[in-house]
Amino acid sequence: MKFLILLFVSILSLTSWAEVTTNKLRVGDIILLPLNCWVCTLIEQETNSSFSHSGIVLSISRNSILIGQSLGKVHAIELNDFLRMKDKNRDAIVVRANELSQNTINPSKIMLEFDQNFKGLPFDHDYLWTNYSDKDEKLYCSEF
Repeated sequence: MKFLILLFVSILSLTSWAEVTTNKLRVGDIILLPLNCWVCTLIEQETNSSFSHSGIVLSISRNSILIGQSLGKVHAIELNDFLRMKDKNRDAIVVRANELSQNTINPSKIMLEFDQNFKGLPFDHDYLWTNYSDKDEKLYCSEF
């Protein structure tokens, strides 16, 4: 869990581009999406951002690009299905931490970390930093 938090925090020094191009994606990249819903508008206004959802590239293979997201629960989704959720009139962007640009992160560790520590965790509808259901922490997308 600390690994992914560290990855997200390191976005303070990042690379980004507006077009989600599959040949440019790397495991660990974060995709920011503008969604079209009432709650999404509130999120964008509160964060002073054009984006209301995010996901992280978990794995890339010849046939599949999996994105981890917290929506309903933390789960993996195919890139095309993830991008279909975005507001059709606005662009998604990709953000890459400098550590990824320098190839210092092992891509296989991200999927392993996801499977062991995040997959199946409940969604946090209250958007709290520390919100637990039994022993599992609830997560919203950017917190994941």
